[in-house]
Amino acid sequence: VSQSRYKELLKLFIILTILCIACNTPNIKRDNIGLSYTADNKLSNHVSEFLVNCRELLGETICSPPIALQVTIAPLDENTLGLCTIYPYNGKRLIEIDPAIIGQYNEKIVTFHELFHCVLGRPHYDSEIDIMNAYELEENTNIIYLKWREYLREVFCRK
Repeated sequence: VSQSRYKELLKLFIILTILCIACNTPNIKRDNIGLSYTADNKLSNHVSEFLVNCRELLGETICSPPIALQVTIAPLDENTLGLCTIYPYNGKRLIEIDPAIIGQYNEKIVTFHELFHCVLGRPHYDSEIDIMNAYELEENTNIIYLKWREYLREVFCRK
């Protein structure tokens, strides 16, 4: 192989390597509320809707300093539908949604529940029907959807 042919092949190899790395890198989205996130394709529409609600109800910048969030589908314990983990050493946040609820009626509520924990720091609110009620979330799914905007506004505006 001639030296010029070798150089052409090397350039092609480098370009293909860069393209492969770029294609395998998660699509990191940055929102103007101070949040950068990656989300599994099956959950990204819920994250986008949550962020629209953040802007409508809370204003532009709510994450100061900015936070990095990953939303993924991962098997969880038997009684756990979703989990928010905040890593104290770097502030990154991870939301895991159990694959058993993907495509189920309560998928959106569970995803929003975990987003309220990880993005806004909202605690459980177990005294009544509420998106943040960890014990009766599945039982109250129909009621929550009937008054979805009302329950969202209440949790977003809660201190």
